[in-house]
Amino acid sequence: MSTMLGCRFGGVLEGSVFGLRGAVWRRVFSPPRGLCRAAFSTSTPEGSDQSASSVESSGPVPQNASETSRIGTLWDREPGGGSPTSAAVVDAILQRAQFETEALSLAGGTTGEARRRQEQARIENQIRRIMHEELPPHCRLEARDVVWVSDDLCFVGVGLLTNFAGFRYAMSRRLYRARRVAAVRDIFDRNTKDRATLQDVFKIVTDDVAAMLTSIQEPPQARLVNDYMLPANLTPLPSRQHSASSSLDAAGQENAAPTVAEQTPNDADLMTDAARFLSDQSGPLNTPHMGEFILGRHDVDFVEYLHELGIRIVPVENKTELDQMEPATIPIQQSTNHLLMVAPTAFEPNLYAAHDNYFMHDPSAVVAGLKHQPDDAEQTTSTTGAQDKLVSIRRQVLNEFAQLYYQIVQKIGARVHLFTHDKYHDAPDSVFPNNWFSTHTDLEVGECTLVLYPMKSPNRRRERRPEFLSRLHSFRRYTHVYDLTREEVSKTPRYLEGTGSLVLDRPHRTAYMAISERSDQKLARTWARVMGYEVIPFHATDGHGRPIYHTNVMMCIGTHVAVFCAESVEDSRERALILDRLRSTGHEVVTITREQMCHFCGNVLEIESRYGRPVMAMSTGAYHAFTPEQRQVLREHLDDLVHADIRTIEVVGGGGVRCSIAELM
Repeated sequence: MSTMLGCRFGGVLEGSVFGLRGAVWRRVFSPPRGLCRAAFSTSTPEGSDQSASSVESSGPVPQNASETSRIGTLWDREPGGGSPTSAAVVDAILQRAQFETEALSLAGGTTGEARRRQEQARIENQIRRIMHEELPPHCRLEARDVVWVSDDLCFVGVGLLTNFAGFRYAMSRRLYRARRVAAVRDIFDRNTKDRATLQDVFKIVTDDVAAMLTSIQEPPQARLVNDYMLPANLTPLPSRQHSASSSLDAAGQENAAPTVAEQTPNDADLMTDAARFLSDQSGPLNTPHMGEFILGRHDVDFVEYLHELGIRIVPVENKTELDQMEPATIPIQQSTNHLLMVAPTAFEPNLYAAHDNYFMHDPSAVVAGLKHQPDDAEQTTSTTGAQDKLVSIRRQVLNEFAQLYYQIVQKIGARVHLFTHDKYHDAPDSVFPNNWFSTHTDLEVGECTLVLYPMKSPNRRRERRPEFLSRLHSFRRYTHVYDLTREEVSKTPRYLEGTGSLVLDRPHRTAYMAISERSDQKLARTWARVMGYEVIPFHATDGHGRPIYHTNVMMCIGTHVAVFCAESVEDSRERALILDRLRSTGHEVVTITREQMCHFCGNVLEIESRYGRPVMAMSTGAYHAFTPEQRQVLREHLDDLVHADIRTIEVVGGGGVRCSIAELM
């Protein structure tokens, strides 16, 4: 795992690609653990291709190889060689280089297990000492109700064994040694046998991963959180007379911990404290009964609270599984709860893309006569028939997209970073953001990594807008950037369009790719070598023998189930290789026909639900095109099937639900 709280959107790492002003995204990508550094500047020489049915894997790279692509920054190019938005991107990022977020969009990294154990033990020992002393009347504290994460966050269970009076008393003494304290309130459960303390139901494994019993994720056993913050000018550490740990003298030397007599107020002081803490029920939220801590939000669902912090939830069934969860046993996630989407606010058919995307239905008639029209053409009364049709299409696709968005946010419980676009962006396919970038966790590839991909259509390259890159930068997660966009301006351009070209089995580091104009086999090999993946290339065609433009329209991989259009892979050896690999990695395969593929049954996506369980998102057309038996197989491996009617986006845009969602791992 990463070495700092903030690798995942918490702070800037010195020397990282997301550096401060003057060094923004300047570091050349260093290899994930176990990868050959030579892979970052070289590739297999010309003429050394393996057959398309073979497995391309990470391995040693010949010393005499050459490679036009490289890893580095999106903007570190020769003058005139960058994208049209390069200067704007640099300016935007520089302006935000020192931007700090208080409420993290996503979390990440690990403070270090040794530090976590040390602080946890220190707090627990102090609580046990206090428990043996004379607590104020009605106060109860329990050491196992504390889960310390970092100097910035501590969870405290409040319920059966630690009551609210005891919690207030501990807060007044800054016992929990954190600037932010989340009181995890057990109000409705009160199970003395199995779920008496917070540590019985919840465990922080790393800074961005928590294990939680499934039994407390949903009502009526669900926990509610009150969020308390300490003002920035105050230290979260207890005062000396209230500390059960060692302290520093004026010279900075460590002193022995004060004795119980030295650190404990006398009975009269305790009773005065009790009278103040237990009777003060009025006044502002930062009244003395909570010390200097200020109540922010309250009664927030615990699962929702963790998602807002960006903490991944790994559901476990019992206390044994909870105790056994360690950093080394965290499963690599196939899907995520954090997504990026772009509403089609300036949608129109993309003639560039129509050249090889045969899922689009004759876009030329729709865009005829649209050139040289003002941005507000849809407000005029003298529009052409094509413009009227485009206005109607835009309204329809926005309505469809809204249905998809709310299904994902409300029914699945995913957290979506939602953007829009305008006509002046000249990026009509912005609704399909999964092609120009992908993200990867440190568990998956060794470092938190952002990959930027070369796009075939010139107007699709404009989708890499400053605000997108600035948002990714502000997360403070992706310490490494793998930039392949230089391939777009090379003498012999090559393309690899993200998770459209590469369908990823992340836990097994396998990428499946249908070879096409948008999916270059040699470039995929280089990508695989750098990322520590195997790539399985193959040839896939539609019913007219034309290449499938993107792999993700005919194939999807979930955690335990896969959808695959075997009929489109006519080479029996390639087909057998794919099926064998999918089954050997524990996937049950739902094979679909070319007709089902045309209904976007392959363009579906597994998303992690609010509770950490897999859900499959698809279009309504795809849902009904699956047979009842196929839907049953999917349900056996998924928590739910969620669908929305996006037929206009599919027919006019040539992409489905999976194309409309980019994953933020």
